[in-house]
Amino acid sequence: MELLDAQVEIKFGGYTTADQLLFADWPTHFVSIATPGSQHPTRPRWFHGETLELVFRDTRNPIEAGAPGVMQVRRLVEFAATIPRGARVLVACPGGYSR
Repeated sequence: MELLDAQVEIKFGGYTTADQLLFADWPTHFVSIATPGSQHPTRPRWFHGETLELVFRDTRNPIEAGAPGVMQVRRLVEFAATIPRGARVLVACPGGYSR
């Protein structure tokens, strides 16, 4: 999925899409959302953009163990506040569509 506005371009995708876009040097910023205990993409050493890594379960129940909490939301909001106009943000999770 891709969202465009005049200020920031954001692409959402699964880990395969993330790999392709990272190696194509597309994003200026990278947000990785992984499941607890799983392997997830981390910032490659050669990627010099800003990176935020979050770990939480994909759930609709906010009180379920591993559900995202206030701290994850706070980190995401703080990260978003640092993204400048014209940035290209890649948000990736295992499937690329539900988190």
